[in-house]
Amino acid sequence: MFLAPLMEDMECGRGGVSAAGSFQVGVYSLTSLVSARLVTKHGARPVCIVGALIAATGLLVASYSWNMASLMISYSFITGVGFGLMYIPAVVAVAQQFTTKQAFAIGVCVCGSGMGTFILAPLEHFLLGELGWRWTFVLMAGLCWLCTLCGAAMTPVHQPRYQERRSATPLSCLTKCISMVLSEELLSSPALYIFLLICIADCIASMALYIPFTFLPDEATYKGVSLKDASFLIAAMGISSSAGRICSGWVCDRAWCNPVVLTAVMVAAASIPPLLFPWISNYVIYLSLSCLFGFLTGVWIAATSPILVRVLGLSLLSPAFGLMTAMQGAAALTGPPLAGAAVDWAGDRGVALHLAGGVMCVAAVGYGLAYFVLRREER
Repeated sequence: MFLAPLMEDMECGRGGVSAAGSFQVGVYSLTSLVSARLVTKHGARPVCIVGALIAATGLLVASYSWNMASLMISYSFITGVGFGLMYIPAVVAVAQQFTTKQAFAIGVCVCGSGMGTFILAPLEHFLLGELGWRWTFVLMAGLCWLCTLCGAAMTPVHQPRYQERRSATPLSCLTKCISMVLSEELLSSPALYIFLLICIADCIASMALYIPFTFLPDEATYKGVSLKDASFLIAAMGISSSAGRICSGWVCDRAWCNPVVLTAVMVAAASIPPLLFPWISNYVIYLSLSCLFGFLTGVWIAATSPILVRVLGLSLLSPAFGLMTAMQGAAALTGPPLAGAAVDWAGDRGVALHLAGGVMCVAAVGYGLAYFVLRREER
């Protein structure tokens, strides 16, 4: 939405302006590792408040940007750090507050990104037309500042602390380096290798997640769908994803539900729409498959926290979720470029969507393997 006005004011091409958004996603994802450590040490409330203030500052400074370098520093880096510090506390605080219907509460929490995009998109479009991108950034900074009130509402939860048993043997250099990423508590968990297996499967699935969002509109317009209708396919995915996240939370709260099995089935089913997209041209079918893809991937995304709580326990949710968020962000950034390279090499738009479906299938196998290992350990 900000692409055209920023290209005009910054005198930069589409690729340069798009890189600002991609860099922000990368910074936000990697900041999740630091955010998880800070939440464990200081609690969700101060981390979220500081993150909201940093994000507001970044957007405010970005409104004064005069070239791409200043935009990358303010909008991409500073705002990205702020968003990273806001996201992890929001999920962890909800998990700590709810002892019953925890998965449903988390599902409602994580659907906020989809609903926020759906609500803010028309507002930002109106503000851009009336005030321009600089004042729109200022108003978005004000909205981020209001998120400090949300952070203030995250009341601390006093959880029992267990005395850690530390080995007298000094840690090796390699172990110290690994513990900087995983945290010593996570590194010493007996379920670590199951968690890493789930991380790998999740990383593979995340590589495929954003490929349809990037390449489906181009594929649909090539088949004769209008640009407006093709763009609505993405909105339909977002709305359906929010519905899937809420449903996922409700299902994961049932005693009979195993979130690892649910995720494996949903990721496997989500591979079907991308594989079918290149073979259709009817808009109704496009829309139906887009809604199905959004719903299934929404269920998978919302089941992440219940999986981590089941495998590692609530006490390790913060460092585990931070690591998975960082890996998801890195994977999401590599998926679309690799798909684009495959399209350029093959000369066929449909290759990207076929690639997304195939990668989803591989991820489903990984989740299935994790389930069988977890089942063996639980026995």
